[in-house]
Amino acid sequence: MNNTLLILVLAQLFVISFVSNATPFFGASYTLIGTSILIKFGFSLPLFLVVVLISGFAAAIAKLVI
Repeated sequence: MNNTLLILVLAQLFVISFVSNATPFFGASYTLIGTSILIKFGFSLPLFLVVVLISGFAAAIAKLVI
């Protein structure tokens, strides 16, 4: 697994989750994007937790922006 690619993909997940939650009625389904990341890099419990925490943290921060 290429760690640089994984970090880049997780940063993109953060941005997509943030934008999707900061703008009402707009944005991609970040849950499906997180699922595709898990499929691409192979499911493991640590990666699952990282994906959930990153998307959840971005969503929570975005709600503060609204």
